[in-house]
Amino acid sequence: MEKIEDSVLPTFDNDLLKFFEANFAEPKLWDIDYGQLERAYKYIENGEAEKILLLANSCCGLRIVDDNLRFFKSRGCYEIALLMAYVGTRTNWINWQLKDIAYLFNVADKKKLLASGDFLPDRDTFTLYRGVAGLGPKRRVRGLSWTGNIDTAMWFAERFKNVLHDPAVFQVKVPRKWIMAYSNDRNEDEYIIDVKCFSNRVNPKRITKKMAA
Repeated sequence: MEKIEDSVLPTFDNDLLKFFEANFAEPKLWDIDYGQLERAYKYIENGEAEKILLLANSCCGLRIVDDNLRFFKSRGCYEIALLMAYVGTRTNWINWQLKDIAYLFNVADKKKLLASGDFLPDRDTFTLYRGVAGLGPKRRVRGLSWTGNIDTAMWFAERFKNVLHDPAVFQVKVPRKWIMAYSNDRNEDEYIIDVKCFSNRVNPKRITKKMAA
């Protein structure tokens, strides 16, 4: 990105918004408080556009990425912004349609997405686990997020066991090529897999901890 001298920047008011809309591909910052907008535009000017996610509620992360897909891609930081938003939420993405989340990952550059996370362990095949609970579509046995740690999967399955029906852990074995990203930021050993693998005869199997031993 071409460096813009501080002296060129106008005072932070409506003129600043017009300035950035004219010089950058229209960032959409509706989920960021007005008091944080100047900081957001500084991140953009400094080539750190993905950091605008740090200024918003983590539950809004995917919406910010979705709203700014073209913008983040034009800045070369779409993949890192997507991964930051997806793994950074303090809750989960159960209120998003799985197909919509999968779309955001499918339009990412696969190499850049993998490089945006932690180093993927050097294995050809991965045995992964996913904890689920509840009934209907929101149970999401065939979701994107899996873990290599069965205890972590059990925690996710049982954390709302008093209100959600039938907590369970499922296991899959997937080849390396189906891993889109890996993150261990919160010690959750999280693997994000391409859900298209489930149409290639990769079938989750319900297990107990004893079966996984």
